[in-house]
Amino acid sequence: MKKVNFIWIFLFLSLIFPISINAQPPFQAPTEFEEGYILQFPKFDFIEKDQDMRFSFHVFNLSDGLLITATDASCEFHLFDNEGDHLVDQLMKMDAEEFDFEILIAGGNFTRIGHYDYIAQCNSSRIGGFVSSPFQVTASGLEEENFDFFLYLIIIIIWAMLFLGFNKQDFTIISISGLLMMVYGLYIILNGLDGFDNLITQAFAGINIGIGFYFMFRAGLEMYRDM
Repeated sequence: MKKVNFIWIFLFLSLIFPISINAQPPFQAPTEFEEGYILQFPKFDFIEKDQDMRFSFHVFNLSDGLLITATDASCEFHLFDNEGDHLVDQLMKMDAEEFDFEILIAGGNFTRIGHYDYIAQCNSSRIGGFVSSPFQVTASGLEEENFDFFLYLIIIIIWAMLFLGFNKQDFTIISISGLLMMVYGLYIILNGLDGFDNLITQAFAGINIGIGFYFMFRAGLEMYRDM
């Protein structure tokens, strides 16, 4: 009885868990100065998980609007993941036309699904400038608008099937519910949860897989006994 109560409590927590991790990081705008450098760059909100990404920055002098090149200043690029880890700290190079400072970031830095931030900073011996911007890494590289809907739909279906299975003592339905819970946990391991992929979501996925296996195993055992 205690085990069953614990499992129902866990299922209730699984319904509200995605809400608790849905905080958005603040956008950091560049600081305004009377002189310095302005960094213009292609703005994007989403990139694809595990894919290489090229970041480019057009740098101007704030006071006269003239283009800044590598002979005038040096520019650094910093990348932070959704756990605050400082993944990249590198100098950028000019492109072949000497219009943009750019850097190619390997896809191995985008293994976690969720929110990322980068900072680009250019400095000379006298003045400087920087820009900071957030973006999200997703499985497809596109905004996953319907993820929340399907996430809650799957949880509700599992709840409904478990309730029906326990109510009718139908071990086949309970076993299928356990299998669905395991698939749900595996999906979280591979794709993250609501834009996050970290130790918390991985632990949550592991618990889903464990409890799903327990349901499937116990239901299968009961069906074997009834044969």
